[in-house]
Amino acid sequence: MTGRLIKITDDVFFIASRLKEVDPTYYVVYNPDKRRYEVHSDGQRGNTLCFVVPYDRLDARTIDYALRTRNPFFCKSAREWRRSPSARAAFKEMK
Repeated sequence: MTGRLIKITDDVFFIASRLKEVDPTYYVVYNPDKRRYEVHSDGQRGNTLCFVVPYDRLDARTIDYALRTRNPFFCKSAREWRRSPSARAAFKEMK
């Protein structure tokens, strides 16, 4: 089973489809080797892993976690995001 990821397309609470509202490139997999859920993105270069779901099941907390941790400047050029007002607000918040 090494290296095999199981793509989750249907779940009881529709988490896999609701994550698409947060970011259309997100998809959920289950990693049986590590016994965990992971969220990946097709829009990311190199490694597609965005985050490991910090809970033992998929539920509304996963959506909340995705909203809190999503990078709003994902896939934007450095020149483009540095000029945006939301980038300045994010930098202020980090200080």
